[in-house]
Amino acid sequence: MRLASQVRQPATVLVAALLLVELLAGMQVYLSSTVTPLLAAELSGQHLYGVAAAAGLVASFVTMPLGGSLLARWSASSLVGWLTLGSIAGAAVCGVAPSMEVFIAGRVVSGLAAGAIATVGMGVIVSSLPLHWRRLVLASYNVVWLVSSLVGPAYAAWISHWLSWRWAMVAYLPLLLLARLLIARQLRRVPAPPGREGDLPWREGLLLAGGVALISALAFSPTWGWIPAIAGLAAIAAASQTLFPRSVMLAAPGQPAAVAGLALLAGIFFGASSVAAIVAHDVLGFTELQLGILLSLGGIGWAVTGLWCGKRAVPRFTARANVGVTLLVSGLLLMATAGAAPAYILGWLLAGLGMGLAYLDLLNRGVAGDHPDLPESVAPTAVILAETIPTAIAMTLTASIVAIDPAYAPWTFAGLAALAFGLPPLIRRADVTNC
Repeated sequence: MRLASQVRQPATVLVAALLLVELLAGMQVYLSSTVTPLLAAELSGQHLYGVAAAAGLVASFVTMPLGGSLLARWSASSLVGWLTLGSIAGAAVCGVAPSMEVFIAGRVVSGLAAGAIATVGMGVIVSSLPLHWRRLVLASYNVVWLVSSLVGPAYAAWISHWLSWRWAMVAYLPLLLLARLLIARQLRRVPAPPGREGDLPWREGLLLAGGVALISALAFSPTWGWIPAIAGLAAIAAASQTLFPRSVMLAAPGQPAAVAGLALLAGIFFGASSVAAIVAHDVLGFTELQLGILLSLGGIGWAVTGLWCGKRAVPRFTARANVGVTLLVSGLLLMATAGAAPAYILGWLLAGLGMGLAYLDLLNRGVAGDHPDLPESVAPTAVILAETIPTAIAMTLTASIVAIDPAYAPWTFAGLAALAFGLPPLIRRADVTNC
């Protein structure tokens, strides 16, 4: 009995620390969306929106393959400590940046640490926790991200309004340091994870990083910039051919179509998310607090419908997911045509509601593990990549387009809405049981 209690106590502390770190990671996403237009205005760096969006993503793709190799050479507790220093250093550079170029350098440092710690973290979850604790953590991550969608924008808006965006970049760091130290301390008491779990192949990682970097070149010229951007898309497509099973690339009925649909949905929503605050600030003149309200309401919309779907599982989800697509398209079109804050905020709220209705059903179908190409050992990685890669493409592309000229923003939202018409066929193909 005492032995079981001794095992359970470290696991409990480790799980709590992992969830806190995930909460802070979610807050960082919303923090970045909130402060980017503020710091760009102060540093005269609006023309570098695309590069700023790409910098952290490129760096994380470069270091993702390192996670397994690092775990094979050093203890997980030591790695968490050193990578935490990298995260803090990157945030500190961003917070004191005298220019947009220095801020981008800080994003690169943070991205390098984030990419490595993502695979280290997954190795820790898979190998250092008992099965029931592992399931608890992965299930709780969804709830944690819903909480972060409420806390993140409020934190960023409040700190930016009363102090500055610079303080917003660093004020949360003591809490991050505490959580990471708790993780590192607990990892000394649990078996070390194996060093190969969750590796991303080197060649594909570099292709993804290079592809995203090339897309960001579009921000420098609306004419010749399309040439490297198209080359970047080709590089990402080549990497995806290797990373995803052929059935996913062809959107085969059932689970593969769900992964493909999730990829398209993530690209559309997060592509809009990357410029929602930028357009609100630079075009419509939103204040810091208005930006917080905008991003919080979008997160609340996703949270409410996501939780509703989670509690009301249905055998067939086509109708419900298509309602979500309708709300998403309506919200994006409203944002494209909005001339004032209330309509724009309502548009993002509708988009969040639609995302919540469509996302969870596709996610659950995508990890079902009932397709020979996507067993339970492969499906989680495929789903993560299906969200990460299109998000990186869309965020970099939309931010680059808006960086060229904010007047292109309506066309950006309208273009994303047009892409959403590809979702209903994928949803129908995903919503089958005989695959």
